[in-house]
Amino acid sequence: MSYYVTVKFDNKSFSLPFRPTWTVARFKESIARNRNVSPGQIRIIFAGEELPNHFTLQNCQLNHSVVHAVRNENGYQDPTLIEGNSLTNISLSHYNETQSSFFVFCKHCNKVTRGKLRCKCSRCGQGSFILLQGPSCWDDVLIKERMSGRCQSNNDCHNTIAKFYFKCGEHQSEDEQSPLPMLKANTRNIPCIICDTDNADLVLVFPCQIQHTICVDCFVRYCSVYLNERRFIQTEEHGYSIACPGNFDDCQTAFIKDPHHFRLMGDDQYERYQRFAAEEFLRSEGGIFCPRPDCGQGIFASTATRRVVCEYGCGLVFCRLCLRNYHEGECPVDDVIGATALENTELDRFQVTEFSNERAIWNEQSEQQIQRTTKRCPNINCKAPTEKNGGCNHMTCFICRFEWCWICRTPWGPECQSNHWFQ
Repeated sequence: MSYYVTVKFDNKSFSLPFRPTWTVARFKESIARNRNVSPGQIRIIFAGEELPNHFTLQNCQLNHSVVHAVRNENGYQDPTLIEGNSLTNISLSHYNETQSSFFVFCKHCNKVTRGKLRCKCSRCGQGSFILLQGPSCWDDVLIKERMSGRCQSNNDCHNTIAKFYFKCGEHQSEDEQSPLPMLKANTRNIPCIICDTDNADLVLVFPCQIQHTICVDCFVRYCSVYLNERRFIQTEEHGYSIACPGNFDDCQTAFIKDPHHFRLMGDDQYERYQRFAAEEFLRSEGGIFCPRPDCGQGIFASTATRRVVCEYGCGLVFCRLCLRNYHEGECPVDDVIGATALENTELDRFQVTEFSNERAIWNEQSEQQIQRTTKRCPNINCKAPTEKNGGCNHMTCFICRFEWCWICRTPWGPECQSNHWFQ
């Protein structure tokens, strides 16, 4: 049975059949016949190292890969393999995994697939780059300009800085895909922290000290519930994320570092995640959102004035404090959201019909209900309507996590705890 590999030689690419039992010397002969050159003029560079003539191709995992062949300008010398880990058998985790256990989210396949680690020149982007030493940990791969070598392309690049990337292992393309370093093959049958099953093929390993594992199904449910309840946290280092569900001291600070892991939730939930993350970032930077329901444009407005214009959205002019149409004087006491927030806008151009009149009754009743059961979050950059249905008066906003008193609508403190907790 023959396999096929893409060979890049003299700035041209072509497909070439090969057998896994071939040596590199035999592979060079096949390339030489195809390009009408001498085998001695060819050097084979793959996965960050030059392959010696005696090397067997079955050790290289060439399937769905690209091999770079460069001209031998100084006479062939059989190379020695690089020190440290080769990219064809590298282990980057405490599980002692091989390269076949890397996982990526492939945009082409739109799913999680097994990935392959590759390197190229950070300047010219060619894969004909030889590492001085192979990477030994994720930092070597993910931190820029950490690993060095020598570009061997025939365009006189001579760059010495390597760039690592991951490709999908299920189709022949060198497109860079997003690595999922927390996703591991559960070769040690570690039980899930949630459901306690130990037969899951894939698990995620949290970056807490004890390295809790969670199966993919539980991880998806965990993320979805926290997302629906807006319990993700905006962090300075990792953005909008959640931490390990474990109970050890450092679990609550062991956040998921790469948001691509949230793609496991599916397209719809990941889109919601991105939208919520943008909203939380805007609020954390002092921004606000246009209150018009069909707009929601994010706005960075000056805090020196209450008058805010949705300049790049619907054009609504509103009050920063109560989010109603802009007005002079004090804001309404309850500053509740309702249909009146759209007064004097484009909706006034429409003629009132019997149907819209009936809707206005419903809207009016809804607003009265809102006035009876909700209050706005006192956080000036939030103002989210909050409903209280029993329980104590210590409120935590589900949007901005601001803690406040339902009775006096001030930040929760010892005085509120003493006087208003169960009033």
